[in-house]
Amino acid sequence: MNITWDHLGARGLVAQRRWARFEGWCNGRKADVMDADDVLVLAFLKAELFGAPYATARMYVDAIAHGMRRGGREPPLLEDVEISEAIGRTTTALVPPAPSAPEAPVVAENEKPEKPPKKKPEKPPKKKPKPERSWESTRSAPLRFPQLLIKARDEAIRRLRRKVAGLLDRDRYAALTMADVGWDPEGVTIAGQMVVDVRARQALERWLALSGLSNGPLWRKVDPSGTLVDAMTTDEVTAIARNPRPDRDQPGGDE
Repeated sequence: MNITWDHLGARGLVAQRRWARFEGWCNGRKADVMDADDVLVLAFLKAELFGAPYATARMYVDAIAHGMRRGGREPPLLEDVEISEAIGRTTTALVPPAPSAPEAPVVAENEKPEKPPKKKPEKPPKKKPKPERSWESTRSAPLRFPQLLIKARDEAIRRLRRKVAGLLDRDRYAALTMADVGWDPEGVTIAGQMVVDVRARQALERWLALSGLSNGPLWRKVDPSGTLVDAMTTDEVTAIARNPRPDRDQPGGDE
């Protein structure tokens, strides 16, 4: 898609280069740049900008958002803490120093100290009306990168398992490797079995783009640092496939 950047002036050339880098990264992982969600953008930041200053990562996010809007798509909304986590940096809030205690007044020997005036009891503040619930107000707390990785993996496990449940047994499904995955214009092949389902294919693409897997076992465990470790067991894969509403809000990895 031909996206124009001339209206940004001198900044347009730099923004265009950032967009081109993101587009090339997505193409290398067979992901549609115009369908990029928060998981895919954070995976790009972790893979390409880990250790970079926050300001640099923020400019890449802005360039990606601009490119998607010019292409007629709404970009994902990313919190500052999510960007910082993806590039390996943390944000700390500045805590103001505690106010010093006021000095006690000096009182003469024969002089009685003045009693402070009695304060009237303060009336409790009126309750403010609750704001209307919106997508932003109901959005859960930003996930750490290991949680994003686990979320993408579990979604791929569940969606693909529904499509091959009658074709592959539990042990064979848990033991899938990258060599068992093939791509087809209409979907994806798993161990020679054709899966015609857009969402299942997108879930698998998201997991592979985020994890960077290119060989070995398809279903991997994730440690608290977001690193892929051992292959998952049959019982672990089956438990995820059977759980339609996983609870993955706790911090850390699988361990």
